Amino acid sequence: MRKYMIYLKDEERVYKVAVAAETEEKAVDYCHGNGELVTVKDVTNENDFLLSEEEIRTALITGGMDKTKADFILTALYNAHMIDI
Repeated sequence: MRKYMIYLKDEERVYKVAVAAETEEKAVDYCHGNGELVTVKDVTNENDFLLSEEEIRTALITGGMDKTKADFILTALYNAHMIDI
């Protein structure tokens, strides 16, 4: 799994969408219909976008999610190679 920043524009503005996908093509497909594609940037190895298991767990629990559901989400992220546990 890779991390991409997809830059799109509409009639008024340019905006970016963070997308996790197996390929750049799938990342672009995810954004299809939400504006004209400007560019795609692979940010998989950029430190600003590293995902921390602890940060995600804290956010989920603080947001009211129970531990079991948080564990399912964290396990899915781990299996997708998005985080280390």
